[in-house]
Amino acid sequence: MIPFVAPNDGLQAFNCPHCYAYARQHWYDAYGVAVADLPNGRPPGVRFSLCAHCQEWCVWRGGEMLDPRTTSGVPQPSPDLSPEVEREYREAAEVVSTSPRAAAALLRLALQKLCRELEPDERDLSNAIGALVRRGLSPSIQRAADYVRFIGNEAVHPGRIDMSDNRDTAITLFQLINLIAEGMISAPRRVDELFDSMPEGVRDAIQRRDAPPRTE
Repeated sequence: MIPFVAPNDGLQAFNCPHCYAYARQHWYDAYGVAVADLPNGRPPGVRFSLCAHCQEWCVWRGGEMLDPRTTSGVPQPSPDLSPEVEREYREAAEVVSTSPRAAAALLRLALQKLCRELEPDERDLSNAIGALVRRGLSPSIQRAADYVRFIGNEAVHPGRIDMSDNRDTAITLFQLINLIAEGMISAPRRVDELFDSMPEGVRDAIQRRDAPPRTE
């Protein structure tokens, strides 16, 4: 999975909130014409970024992206998320610009649902992530979960608001959910599809090769 770079004021490249491509951004200051109330006719802190890929604009003021609001500059949800998890993910994307804490609370709930789908016997989020690592999930994803304080003595319960959460935490959570979906659902599915696309005789030969030896 290609890393997601959230839009940020002044970055030369990020994932565009219009087309989601990682693309170069061209920056422009805004200048007013015949606006007597503004010093030198220049709106303070208003800037525009133009995506080199889709040629769409973003509007910024004081380091905050004012437009577009609806896409919020977050990564698209993995297409392999269940409808339950995707619903929480998309709701979080709708509110992250106005309330990062609320978005993070929804994403904790989404992560809990995802882990319970993948490890139904593990009710504890920390144990579920550990079980996924033992099944092949990258240990670095477990460290990412530690970073956002999902596990450990200071864990925040899924769906609860942590007053210290901010937009960076929420963006990390979006990425974390997609990384788990990629590692445990999307990549294995693609491998199975590649295997199933081989001729039947080749598949049978591989299965015979990999079968455990018979004991007398």
